[in-house]
Parts: sequence; C-alpha cells; structure tokens
Amino acid sequence: MTKQKAASAQETTPAQSGSFLTDFDVFLIGQGTHERAYEKMGAHLTELNGATGVHFAVWAPNARQVYVMGDFNGWKGESHPMHPNNSGIWTLFVPGLAEYTVYKYRVVSQKGESFDKSDPYGFAMEQRPK
Repeated sequence: MTKQKAASAQETTPAQSGSFLTDFDVFLIGQGTHERAYEKMGAHLTELNGATGVHFAVWAPNARQVYVMGDFNGWKGESHPMHPNNSGIWTLFVPGLAEYTVYKYRVVSQKGESFDKSDPYGFAMEQRPK
C-alpha cells in the first residue's frame, strides 16, 4: 500500500486486539506451507467492530518489539506497537486508514537495535525507499 495519506492522519489510534489470523493460518505460515499467506500477512484493508482500517501482520520471530509507522502517525516509529503471538507473527489493526497508506515496519532486535523495513508482503512499493 503506497502513495496516499490516511484520512484521519494524526488522530489514528491502534486497536488493542483483533487479528485476522486463525490458529491454522499461524500453523501453516510457521511450517512454510500456507499457499495463500499473502492474504493474511502484510497490510489489508478490512473492518473490525464496525471500524474500517488496515490490519498489519509481519513475521519477525527474533524481534523484541515491532511497530508500524507511516504518514498516518508522522513516521513516529514507536507510536503504534504491534502485538506478538507465540509463533513470531506480529499483528495490529489500525482504524481509520485508507487503501494505499504509506507505511514501514520498525523492528527492534533483542539487542535493542532498530531497523526500518518494507513489507515483504506489500502489493505496491515506493520506487526508492526513504
């Protein structure tokens, strides 16, 4: 998702729950055998509890913490923490985001080092990373 700013830019707050991954999805992704992982991982426009937004899911099994950042939060790397499950997949639903929202993940290693990463399941990318 790229190129457009989110509708409610600075006022977007993350939902504290709401993963669209079933236990079976998590199992198959962990085994590397999910034939439609692209439908579950990455960023997907969806609805949760009546709110339209984007569900993010990224695999980072060795991370201490993962955040999602973008135009919607002024690229503040630590304002939208993601939630881990026991398989190394981190998820977050952010209400109010639109399709083509520009975003990246900030992955914090066990040593505390931060790395900004593009989405390996992204359907569109910027020409050159910023």
